[in-house]
Formats: sequence, C-alpha cells, structure tokens
Amino acid sequence: MMKQIGYKYEFFLPFIAAVLFFFTRKVPLPEVIYTVFAILIAIWYFPLRLVLGDFLKKGDSKSSFVTISASIVSVLIAAISVVLLHHAESFVFKTTFQLLSILNVFLIYYFHFTNREARLFFSHLGFLFLTSVVFVG
Repeated sequence: MMKQIGYKYEFFLPFIAAVLFFFTRKVPLPEVIYTVFAILIAIWYFPLRLVLGDFLKKGDSKSSFVTISASIVSVLIAAISVVLLHHAESFVFKTTFQLLSILNVFLIYYFHFTNREARLFFSHLGFLFLTSVVFVG
C-alpha cells in the first residue's frame, strides 16, 4: 500500500522542494525545513525507491541502468541544492549542479520518447523546475 502511494505521488516531491527552496530564500522560512525535506527526498529516490520497486527484478540491464542513474541524478540534485542553499557562492557546486541539470534534461527526453513510465518523466520534470528555482533564487 505504501509503495503504491509513494509511486503515485512521488512526482510532487520536487515541486514541493522547489516551493520550499523559494520560500526559504525569499521569506524568513527556516533553512532546516528545506534541508530536512531535501534529505528525505534524497533517501526516497535512491535507496527506498529501488528497494521497494521492481526496477532491478525486470532483468533488462539497460532499463536498470537508466533507472539507477536517474535515481542518482535526483539524489545529487536534491543534495547539492541543500549545499547551494547554505553556500550560494560555491563555484564547484554551481558547476556540478548545472551539469546535473543538463543531464536531467536528457533524462526527461529519454523518459518521454523511449520509456513508457510517465511518472519518471514527471518526476524529472519536477527536478527541472527545482533546478530553475535554484538558479533564479
């Protein structure tokens, strides 16, 4: 039951993170709220989603590789957004974040044109929204 609810609504998480990041930057919202939320997103996208899901049981190595790398990109975007919240002037983290954002755009195209899983497409679209808020904010 929890697995179905998590998969059904997981694409909302990056959008909520983007709103929290924006409010943390623009209004006096404590940074701890966004930090905890981003850490929970990172935990959900890499270990929990792969353990609870049947991604690795399908036997298709290409699909498993894409799913694992998409999960890692999601985790890194969430983690680096926390670092950029606290240290906005870090050149290394900004550059890494921009490269991950470009990789995320390619994953959006991949999930849209070749893969049949729409929830992964919308999830990465949410992370694209999060990266744009981090760049502008």
